[in-house]
Amino acid sequence: MSLMTVNRICAFALMGLFAFLGSGTIARAQSSDQLIAKAYKSVRSKRPSAQNDLAVLITTLRKSQTMPEQTELIEALRNIGDAHGSSPQAIKDYLKEVVPLALLDILRSRADGRVRGQAMMSLRSFEPSDDVLDEAIAVARSDTSADRDFVHQQAELMSQWKKDRQPAAADAGKSGPADPAAQSKAVASLRKRKLDVSYHALLSAVAKANPQVIETLAEAGLQFGGVHLPAAYQAVAEGLDFACRDKRVTPDRIVGLLKVLLKHGYRMDASDQHGNELVMTTIQSCPAPVIASFVDLGARPNPVNNQNATPLTLAFAGGQWDIARALIDRGAGMNKEEIDRTFMELPQDPAQKDLVERAMKNAGK
Repeated sequence: MSLMTVNRICAFALMGLFAFLGSGTIARAQSSDQLIAKAYKSVRSKRPSAQNDLAVLITTLRKSQTMPEQTELIEALRNIGDAHGSSPQAIKDYLKEVVPLALLDILRSRADGRVRGQAMMSLRSFEPSDDVLDEAIAVARSDTSADRDFVHQQAELMSQWKKDRQPAAADAGKSGPADPAAQSKAVASLRKRKLDVSYHALLSAVAKANPQVIETLAEAGLQFGGVHLPAAYQAVAEGLDFACRDKRVTPDRIVGLLKVLLKHGYRMDASDQHGNELVMTTIQSCPAPVIASFVDLGARPNPVNNQNATPLTLAFAGGQWDIARALIDRGAGMNKEEIDRTFMELPQDPAQKDLVERAMKNAGK
């Protein structure tokens, strides 16, 4: 029996004991919101029952069958157990032992792909060993569910994060501040919003088109460029998918938040492991003015991903003629061979036909 297996058995045995001694019957009577509030209060007050309350949270997570509850519980445990957070060290040490094992079980489960993706990326907050990360990556790469593409993507992001993290500290993206007092103030501001210094908080800020929170995250030490660019890209791409679908969010607000990101080291030519840049990953959710703003802010109008697709081929294939026009206006093009692969039959509408001709002219420049 491996050391990891022995540790896992011991950890879950202790977790079950704490849950039983803590109040397993109460867990069944209380909602997850109540259990989370109780755990937060116990940890902040440094109550002796804090570890018991957290054990109940973990047990509830492992039994949960609903995505909203699973998401809420994972987020609470990640916030409390964050290695760089403000929880007492004894609490962080305890959660570092037991939470990654519960997250691994979620990765193996039939939970919604978004929950499994959240479980995967939440592992980073606990500074797990390479063995735990390798196991998580292997489980995600072997996924065969309907959500396999997304889960596989999370595996590659985690693999890259594992390569980039500092060997001794498993840095999750924070850097030493130029002004420690300013960083402390920023962290305190985030806590008032019930946010931590993390890429999940960045995703939330982008989704809500809130440049002020992004600025505060930067002041608190979250990095958006360099070796942290892949993690920032993932958060920005997912956040924009939500923001662009929200009719209350205008293109100007999205431009504003992107300018804040760029000021702090983000790059518009960032991509995922498949070579997809923002102008490609958001093409199904963001309107033409937003796609155009990406290029105006520095994104390439015609990047090619690992499958030899471009934003323009995606726009043409999806019948998104307004986006195609915005890209062509900014230099995107396609040669005749690419046009023939994209269209079974060339469009007859004069305006659409004109766009195809302009695309070929751009490719010939």
